[in-house]
Amino acid sequence: MSTQTLSRESLLHEAFARFERAAVHLREEHERLRRRVARLEARLVGAHRRLRAVLDALDTGVAVVAADGTIAETNPAFDRLGLARRGERPGGVLGELIAGAGRRRAARCTHAVGGQERHLCASLLPVGGESQGWVLAVKDVTDLRREDEEGERRQRLEALGRLAAEIAHEVRNPLGSMRLFAGMLGRDPDPSTVREAAQQLLAAVASLERTVSNLLAFARPPRTRRVEVELVALAREICGWLAPAAALRGVCLEGPEGGPATVHADGEALRQVLLNLVGNALAACRRGDRIRVALRGGSRDVELIVQDTGCGIAPEDLPRVFDPFFSRREGGTGLGLSIVHRVVEDHGGWVGIESRAGAGTTVTVRLPRRGSGGRSR
Repeated sequence: MSTQTLSRESLLHEAFARFERAAVHLREEHERLRRRVARLEARLVGAHRRLRAVLDALDTGVAVVAADGTIAETNPAFDRLGLARRGERPGGVLGELIAGAGRRRAARCTHAVGGQERHLCASLLPVGGESQGWVLAVKDVTDLRREDEEGERRQRLEALGRLAAEIAHEVRNPLGSMRLFAGMLGRDPDPSTVREAAQQLLAAVASLERTVSNLLAFARPPRTRRVEVELVALAREICGWLAPAAALRGVCLEGPEGGPATVHADGEALRQVLLNLVGNALAACRRGDRIRVALRGGSRDVELIVQDTGCGIAPEDLPRVFDPFFSRREGGTGLGLSIVHRVVEDHGGWVGIESRAGAGTTVTVRLPRRGSGGRSR
């Protein structure tokens, strides 16, 4: 046998040996990959079962929506709602939501379930990309909505009870004063006594007028009738109305200062604003304090300033002074500044308060000369 023949046999033998080693390695790799795939499949099956168990336990209806808009998969909660079966396209609001998925992703609707109307909230999320389908989640919020309505009803009743108690207190005190001083007028003819009793009666009537006006202003919707209103004349009227009450408390009421200031507004609403601002200032003052009412007119707007040297407002209370029913004053209804804020904003104006506890308060109201329905700063 030649050397060349031996060399060929040797090469073939080596090649077959390498092939066998490669085949064994491939079989081993295949087996390893098969075991890995089996483990992954087992994990995937377990994850699918856990996901299915979670979906089945949810009280929120969940459905997989195919790219063509049909229902591909559902959970029991979705089936109980009776919105659509597998292979069907949901109708109504849900159908519109799916059809317009690129524009909006949530909607509310009502649906009869078991003969009762239920309130539903639906949301839509894409699976991967929008072309691959969607996940539709539908929550029955009827009970939550009912609880919210009951909570709001309780709050309204509590507010009404609190308001009734505070109003009864505010009305009872002036009525008691009026009864007392009316009796003095009948018993004592002394001019000084008559004068003091008359002032007390006027102060009590002013307090009642303010309480009743606040109630009416809070209860009725904003007015739309606007006329030319001269604020200086209006401020003079309110200051004259509250002057007896200021005199009885030993408070100096100054003003109104300033020249003509005309605005296009609801005169009755602005009368209520002035009555509340000056009345609040008077309630915050003690004997020897001062209240100043001033007006500044510009080309586009008018500023009304009510400044007092009274007890002031605590810093933590300043953010809440415009909230309805918020008051630190005993017997106060907490409606005055809330009404002021509403009226001023309805006229397109702005109201601000600066105050230091124990050092007084300044309220500034800015009103446009030609009223609007928006807010200006």
